Amino acid sequence: NANTSFLIVDAGAHLGDHSLWWARRFPAAEVRAFELHPETARKMRERVQQAEAELGSSHRMHVEAVGLSDRESDQIPLMVDPLNSMLCHEPPKNANAPKPKDAAFIASEEKGRVIRLDDYWRQNLGGRRVALLKIDVEGAEWSVLRGAEKMFLIAPPLYVHIDLHLHRA
Repeated sequence: NANTSFLIVDAGAHLGDHSLWWARRFPAAEVRAFELHPETARKMRERVQQAEAELGSSHRMHVEAVGLSDRESDQIPLMVDPLNSMLCHEPPKNANAPKPKDAAFIASEEKGRVIRLDDYWRQNLGGRRVALLKIDVEGAEWSVLRGAEKMFLIAPPLYVHIDLHLHRA
């Protein structure tokens, strides 16, 4: 039901396409969008502001300029694939692993901040059940899941969608 209040967590929200779609489709839902790259998070906030006329002033979409991981750190080197506009916080671990054609990850001078979903869930969401957890974090999927272990044990999300990026495994 589009008017039912529930919680959606978008890990690796990038420019917010999924988050904005959910906010439009489920106006009573609360959407928490996490994006590690500060500039990308800024652009997503601008998109949310532009959509406010459509979403309404009482929309419940929040953009967090942090990534999710199994640890807390503000010194995560950002990696960029300029050919595919992909951002990640961990370079490929196995140089021989399959990867997208012509992918060339370059270390950025910029550092990002990561937090554990367990901590954020407890401190900012009051331990409420997440209806939908989407994880698309360019190779750090297992780190996100390890950082959400308590949440999964206490109040597992109703739906989990993971885009696996095995080329970085």
